[in-house]
Amino acid sequence: GGETYFYNIENLINRDKFNLYTSAVNGKCFNRLNHKEEFTALKKMYISKIFSIKKQIVKKNITLVHANTLRLAVIVILVKRFWGLDFKMIYTKHRHTRVESFNGKMFSNFINKSIDNLIVVCNYEKSKLTNRGIRAEKIVPIANGVDLNQFEFDSRFLKGAPGINIGILARLSDEKNHMFFLDIIEELFRREPLADINVSIAGDGPEMKNIKKTIIKKGLQHKVKLVGNVCNPEGFLKDIDILLLTSKFEMFPMSVLEGMAVGCVTISMNVGGIRECVSHDYNGYLIEDYSKEKFCEVISDVIANREDNEKLVLNGRKYIETNFSIKEVVRRHEDLYEDMLNNKSL
Repeated sequence: GGETYFYNIENLINRDKFNLYTSAVNGKCFNRLNHKEEFTALKKMYISKIFSIKKQIVKKNITLVHANTLRLAVIVILVKRFWGLDFKMIYTKHRHTRVESFNGKMFSNFINKSIDNLIVVCNYEKSKLTNRGIRAEKIVPIANGVDLNQFEFDSRFLKGAPGINIGILARLSDEKNHMFFLDIIEELFRREPLADINVSIAGDGPEMKNIKKTIIKKGLQHKVKLVGNVCNPEGFLKDIDILLLTSKFEMFPMSVLEGMAVGCVTISMNVGGIRECVSHDYNGYLIEDYSKEKFCEVISDVIANREDNEKLVLNGRKYIETNFSIKEVVRRHEDLYEDMLNNKSL
């Protein structure tokens, strides 16, 4: 989600208004940048990052820095203080950080003292952070957005293609709860032994090895496909009928928005800000408990009653078009940048 957010702003920001320079540790999706000439690759070593960022800020006379990870936000603030540089600072919080779990007061103090504006992707997160002591006037909710041209509506489910393709698109990390996803799939094949069901897991991350082991342990190696990292998520999602989200905690996952945009049936745990985009039995399904049985009941019902779910799929696309267009999201970022650069109070 964070990577997609980064590329969308880079690609769509109004360059008649802003000179935008980007930096990151180079990854597999570098080719998604439209302005590669303005990109600087960062090395993984922290000392190298510090001097590279400092050099760019000074050389390019940067007056506003927008960090998309807490680590980079801390590095930028160190640069600002050590060299006495004058610029404003935005940090977009895409996910729960380890610092929050370890020392919530330290995190809140850092935001209140060092960050000019904190962007969060849903109102649920704003409320949570305000209750933890972060000043409400610093927090700006701007939801994630979807490029509706990239994620065009092309629903495999509505086409009635043979078989049912079930997928999950998420970083392979503990909070995404892939082990529970595999519990659901194991139970589903037990209930539907003759059903033509194909399962795909897209993403990469630290849990890859454990997920592979669990697939083999459960005897699912011939039924579950590990796709790995995908640089064209729209292609993966267009080949999915039912998209699951099983996370232990979430803010506002891009994969759900993108899945609804292309025409997947979304079945998700009711966690974090997910209820701000998924309305149960209207444009998707929300599960209240970590119950593989409840997930399987909904999946089986969707498989058995395709026609009853057609309107739900259409509602999902319409809801994304109305509320989560990436162009509107980028415009809101531009407004925030202008307000900050013009010293307007928010």
